[in-house]
Amino acid sequence: MEPIPSEDVSLSLHPLNDGFIVSVRPPTTPVYGSPSYQSHAPVDLVLVIDVSGSMQDSAPMPSVGGKTEHTGLSILDLTKHAARTIIETLNEGDRLGIVTFAYHAEVVQGLTPMTNRSKRETLKRVNELTPDGATNLWQGLQSGRQLFEQQHTKNGYRGKDKTQAMYILTDGMPNYMCPAKGYVPKLRPIIEKEWEQGRVPPSIHTFGFGYSLRSGLLQSIAEIGGGNYAFIPDAGMIGTVFVHAVANLYSTFAKGAILNIKAPLEVFLEDASGNSVAEAASNGLTIPLGNLQYGQSRDIVITAHLPPHYHHSWSATVDLNYDFGGESKSTSTSLETEWEIPEESTEMSPEVIQYHVCRAKICSFLNSLFPLKACGEHEALSSPSNKRSLKNCDPPMQDEMIERLRGLVTWIRSGPAANSELIQSLLQDLDGIEPQGQIRIAIQNTGEFNRWGKHYLPSLLHAHTQQVCNSFKDPGPLQYGSASPVFKRCRQELDDAFDNLPPPKPSIKPRNGETHTRISRMSHYNDSSAPCFARGMMVRLGDGGGLASEKAKSIAVEDLRPGMQVWTPKGSRKVRALVETLGKSADELGSSKAKQQDLEVCRVGDLIVTPWHPVLVDGKWSFPANLMASDDDRTIQQGVSAVYSVLLEESADVDAHAIQIGGVVAVTLGHGLLKSESGDIRAHPFFGDHSKVSESINRLTTARSGVMRCLGVQKSMRTGLAKGFLGLHSDREWFVLGGKRFGTLSTGGNASGIFL
Repeated sequence: MEPIPSEDVSLSLHPLNDGFIVSVRPPTTPVYGSPSYQSHAPVDLVLVIDVSGSMQDSAPMPSVGGKTEHTGLSILDLTKHAARTIIETLNEGDRLGIVTFAYHAEVVQGLTPMTNRSKRETLKRVNELTPDGATNLWQGLQSGRQLFEQQHTKNGYRGKDKTQAMYILTDGMPNYMCPAKGYVPKLRPIIEKEWEQGRVPPSIHTFGFGYSLRSGLLQSIAEIGGGNYAFIPDAGMIGTVFVHAVANLYSTFAKGAILNIKAPLEVFLEDASGNSVAEAASNGLTIPLGNLQYGQSRDIVITAHLPPHYHHSWSATVDLNYDFGGESKSTSTSLETEWEIPEESTEMSPEVIQYHVCRAKICSFLNSLFPLKACGEHEALSSPSNKRSLKNCDPPMQDEMIERLRGLVTWIRSGPAANSELIQSLLQDLDGIEPQGQIRIAIQNTGEFNRWGKHYLPSLLHAHTQQVCNSFKDPGPLQYGSASPVFKRCRQELDDAFDNLPPPKPSIKPRNGETHTRISRMSHYNDSSAPCFARGMMVRLGDGGGLASEKAKSIAVEDLRPGMQVWTPKGSRKVRALVETLGKSADELGSSKAKQQDLEVCRVGDLIVTPWHPVLVDGKWSFPANLMASDDDRTIQQGVSAVYSVLLEESADVDAHAIQIGGVVAVTLGHGLLKSESGDIRAHPFFGDHSKVSESINRLTTARSGVMRCLGVQKSMRTGLAKGFLGLHSDREWFVLGGKRFGTLSTGGNASGIFL
């Protein structure tokens, strides 16, 4: 279907054998000349920031080299940097409020128009935030809502034409002045009252940092607040999570969208995703959709339960109500269903229909792992208070979940469109080979589930339910927003702002003579990097280098091919594989106008190298970042379109896995050193494992030249370290539109490698 050129919504129904799909399609782009067209949707945003004592905990930087780098930055330092990123991208049509909470909540700033002057004042207030005390989440939430309630005047409600949202960020469990009857019973009536008064409540989005979370509560607050819950496992993910969250907010087309679906009394309708906020009635179903984004459809699979032998036709009617620019709007449609569904009765292709049905089944499976307690709060099956437990004391329950997952994977793979790019992205979330398959990894081991799985899976669930891209990490959610020019533009602006703003000053002072790694750019905390060398770097060849002219002593790294002999400290060794990592960022990868990524590099002698690629200097393996005398020694190299990684044939001698490039000895992939008690910085659980590296490379796309191609690496949810290469077709932000393949890349600033 063609993009919708106006501020109209397309509402359509697509029949299934056991129900139908409701498809809501907002416009692809805003009307020419509107605020959203020129910049982004005008927003009123309130940041509710946890400043309890634990927010002062260290937020170390996961290093590609396998060593955690302590920078002196705390969780609060990074949160403040994320706030500065948001401030940087706001304009005079936006307003920002800030609330902090510890023992008590404090209004740091009411909703304030973001003029240049007020931005400077707001930045000053953000910089002055300090940690203190307990975690009084309820008072923080209430104080944030009150900033919106104060906008009511005798002449109406100021800001009703804006997209209004509240972002709550916390790193722990609320432990002070919690509502006696629970958060949900206390919050739900407040939100319902606003609806009754004809106002769209501000959406509430929750962000949980680290592993000591009451994530079920954050999930529930976001659901009844019409927002999303996002999990930030470590410092390396804070940038991408905030960038995507704000980009989704900025690309809002309409807010407060609600579907009302009606059917005959004999027909019971159910949201196939298991959505806990869907409300069933005697003759239908009400489903809150929250915000709608430009260029991203919302597709809800409805299951119709019919009485026995109910084989005659019946009709379903759907009404969509939403707020656009402060005005209430609605549209409706209906569908006459038959017992036998003809294939030509819908405009939606069979492949897309199967994709949405599969997506709904995945959401239903994930929802089943986090049932609601009596108080309305989600609780993971692993929780001690939950009678159905995944803990070691109850292995049958864990076995049941794994068996259900296997059955779901088998069912999806048996479908006629299972090899389509859309469905493959779902299968990679479910059961892909590591580093994909995060759903399987999260539930197959009780230790993994209890540490991070129970926090991560609800975040993935929200992304698939709301159809929003929430980070660069997971293949499935990367499909969402890919056809939205507004979302992609806002995301790029936010990404650039996060990376390029001056880094915060470390608030944690070194102790006992320890030192902190100096950070010159924040791309370290917004990363998807790979170890590699840049085009043009000259590699020293070994004896029998494989060239027509044996007089040649070196070759450009991009011209290396499997079988060639290169010099190593232990003699000549054959090249096993060359991996090309693409470094462009453009709507169309092959575009001649592709934007080149800025890559942070260091200079070691005549060699230009990324900060965390081990090099041999003065007989010692070192990170280039730690060799720098001052920040002036670190530069930004522009115009790098591709970088290259080298895998040599396997040797039991770790020193045989190094090459001389640019006159400096540097480590190569698969060197065999996984751990090091002596502090050898080459040690890495993935880059050091020749078998894992080989397996990951073998899954990549092979170019005509024989070079393997990828888009970077994927990081471990547990450690933040790289654990696999990202393939071209589904591991990044790829989508197909009009027969062409498009994508957006963010190589990150600390890709481990050497650059020319």
